Amino acid sequence: MNPREYGKAYNVAGEEVMTWNQFWKIIAEVMSVPPLRLVYIPTQVLGNILLELSLWCMENFQYLNVFDVSRAKKELGFVYRTSWREGVKRCLLWLEEHGRFENSDSPKYAFYDVLLAKWEGLVSSLQEDLSRFDQKSL
Repeated sequence: MNPREYGKAYNVAGEEVMTWNQFWKIIAEVMSVPPLRLVYIPTQVLGNILLELSLWCMENFQYLNVFDVSRAKKELGFVYRTSWREGVKRCLLWLEEHGRFENSDSPKYAFYDVLLAKWEGLVSSLQEDLSRFDQKSL
């Protein structure tokens, strides 16, 4: 470590740029689970109804995240070596080896199923109600 760099903050993230859909799709592929059915709930809605439970989601997924690693390359000699896909594989292997996977059917996570069912019901109802209007006359 270079003593001149002590106390400085650096981004040492991957250099792949991807959408959130791509991000989750790769995780699903690595886990060999069926293709994802993504459900889009605005973070503002989540924050208004489940602030404490959704704070991490609001902070991390409300906006795209692209990190500039150029300073770490220049000052630290940082080299990006692990792809997102490979990093996911390694992380999942570690979680499995250390017994850190939680059962998603646990009552602890039941609210997710309720939230998704309610959201999809609201969206379906909204679509049904608004489909009655002739869009050309609006």
